[in-house]
Amino acid sequence: MPVRCVEKEGLTHLLKKCVPQFKMPGRSKITTMIEEKYSKSVDAVKKILSEVEDVAFTCDAVTITNSSRSFLTITAHFINKECLESICLMAARMDQISDDENSDDQGDSLEKAHNRSIVKVDGSENRELKMYLSLPQTSWESNPIMFWSSYKAAMPGLSKLALRYLTTPGSSVPSERLASAIKCVVCDSRSRMTDTHKTERVFLKSLNSKYWS
Repeated sequence: MPVRCVEKEGLTHLLKKCVPQFKMPGRSKITTMIEEKYSKSVDAVKKILSEVEDVAFTCDAVTITNSSRSFLTITAHFINKECLESICLMAARMDQISDDENSDDQGDSLEKAHNRSIVKVDGSENRELKMYLSLPQTSWESNPIMFWSSYKAAMPGLSKLALRYLTTPGSSVPSERLASAIKCVVCDSRSRMTDTHKTERVFLKSLNSKYWS
C-alpha cells in the first residue's frame, strides 16, 4: 500500500472508531521510520555476510505487469546457522541494455576464477573421501547443509568444498520469488517513488522475520 494511505479519510475514521487512543503517524514520519529500519537492517546483514565463508549472487530481470518498466534485481544467497538464506540487495531500473564489448575477456576471467577455486586433493583429502564413501546413505529428506556442517571436524576439506557449492540455490525459485517482490512495491499508485526508496522496500521485504527484531 502507498505510504499516503495513512492520510486517507476512511482509514483515519476506522482507527478512531476501533482504537481511539492510537495516533497514526504521518506519511513523512513513516518514510523516516522505513529509512531508519533499512539502515539498521543493512548493518545487521553486513555483519552476517562478513562472517560467512561463501556468498552466491543471482540476477533477475523483472518487468512490471501492464507497464514497460523493467528492473534488475541482485540477490545474495548464503548459509547462516545451517540454513540457506536469500536477501535481495538491489533493485535498479533498467533504462537501457547494452552489449559488453569485453564479454570474452570476462568469460576468461570467470573461468580462471573457477579453476582457482577448485581444491587440489592431497593425502588428507583422500582419507576424507574414503571416510565419506564408507558412510551409510542418508535419506532423500535429509538436509545436506546440516550433514556437512556436522562433519566439519572429521572432513574439513570436503565439508568446505561441499558447503561452497551448496551456497548456490538448486533452482531459480528463491531469487525469482524475491525478485517478484518488486511487483508489490512498484505500481501506478507509487509512480513518484525514487529508486532509493524502491531498493529499501524490496530489501526489507526480502528479509527474514528474525532480522526485524
